[in-house]
Amino acid sequence: MFPINRRNFLWTTSAALGAGAGLFPLLGRVRADPLPTAFQRKVVNITLEGGPDFRHLIVPAPNVGGGLYGAAYWKGRASSHYIAESASAAASRYAQDYLPVTTIAGVPVAEEFGVLKTSAFLHSEIVAGRVAIMCNVEHSNNRDHAHSLLILQAGDITTRSYATDRDGWGGRLAAAISGNVFSMTRQKLMYCNLPYPAPVGSEVISARNTRAFGLARSVASDYQQGSEAVSDRALTSYYASLRGANIIPESSPYHYFVAHEETLRGFTEAVANRLADNPVPASISALYTAPNQVLTRNGNFGEQIRNVYDCFACEGIVDSHARPFNFRVGSLEYGGWDSHKNQRDQIEIQYSEIFGDGKGLSSLRAELGATMPNALDNYVVTVSGEFGRQLRSNGDRGTDHGRGNYIFILGSAVRGGVYGEMFPMAEVTDLVNGQNKYERYNGDIEGQTGLSHVFGAVADWVSNNNATGDIVFPARATEPVEPGATITRAAVFTT
Repeated sequence: MFPINRRNFLWTTSAALGAGAGLFPLLGRVRADPLPTAFQRKVVNITLEGGPDFRHLIVPAPNVGGGLYGAAYWKGRASSHYIAESASAAASRYAQDYLPVTTIAGVPVAEEFGVLKTSAFLHSEIVAGRVAIMCNVEHSNNRDHAHSLLILQAGDITTRSYATDRDGWGGRLAAAISGNVFSMTRQKLMYCNLPYPAPVGSEVISARNTRAFGLARSVASDYQQGSEAVSDRALTSYYASLRGANIIPESSPYHYFVAHEETLRGFTEAVANRLADNPVPASISALYTAPNQVLTRNGNFGEQIRNVYDCFACEGIVDSHARPFNFRVGSLEYGGWDSHKNQRDQIEIQYSEIFGDGKGLSSLRAELGATMPNALDNYVVTVSGEFGRQLRSNGDRGTDHGRGNYIFILGSAVRGGVYGEMFPMAEVTDLVNGQNKYERYNGDIEGQTGLSHVFGAVADWVSNNNATGDIVFPARATEPVEPGATITRAAVFTT
């Protein structure tokens, strides 16, 4: 039998036991535990699995590029927008379904672009100057979902196709700053994986349901009934007696189980104490709760938003063994972006659930602002998929696999704007057999900026140390940056 390190125990045990329901209400309360007022910097990463078409979320106005680019886009993309190939149809679609961006933080943009009207929160954040739009990012060197997801989550274009057990950039960042990674998803993503050997002080913690987290606990009123309560009393007494009598020496492989039971119980009890006094805000609960569930396509994303809110609420917690909660990196996901067919029907509602007013990210920001306003300056959200889509729509009113794409960074500390050329003129002026990229199949966004520069700037900001990005992304100095774009902490963040 081999030793089990605390990192893996916290992940596997809390994943198995935290899947239950109603654990927190079983805990007795003796004092109020208020919400925190001070926060460490942190990043919440959202992976959109399937290859999101961000050129559908953000589109050129019909007159962009003197009309040359706008005309090429709306003609080449007509079927995926469900419109005719005409200037009047494009103008009508843009006017009816997109919100124009003409200024960012009060400064006029080079050329107007539109954001889906159903993603109004994203639009308002862009206009307010709290979104960095990273253009033409080299997401992948292939169009395979599984391989490209590994590349994205590792933040490393050289990642091999079967390297499922390697470290992720979120895990490397947490290790570099001695922080914890909280996985808010049903299954842990590779993004969370710590480097090996894992440094002391960093853990991967399953927080897929923060309101049912850790080991079951009983109270006096539950003493005579319930198999869960009976099991809790028996196991608690059993492990306590093993420790108290020192029956199992530290040299024994079974000592790890005894020690980790105490670790897990103490850690999750501290969380339960805090959350017992702080219910889930109504607007966040409504995201995933029937009968009037707001997120009708993916209620689990609403649960992930709740998990993030709860992790903020647990800031500053230290358990009975002086172990801090230490939430520095969070992992979320929203799948279903492989839009080969009937694209509008598939992805527009999904964008609205993430970026719409009163929905995912909007509700999180609003509730943090209302209950923990100091948190707003101390977190950023990164949104990306494994690759983009081809520039020309296909024959089934959808788009096929591409390579390059955008990445969004949202937050109060972000220096909002467009980084790189949002709609590269080369896509419509560089011709092959007389056709531009929107006229021929198999053309996609050309990746010009490496993932390491985008995520490396985030790592520098989270750590408040400009050298951290080079630790998390050792190849950053040698990877490409789009000519004319500056992607550094100083350029992308205000602090």
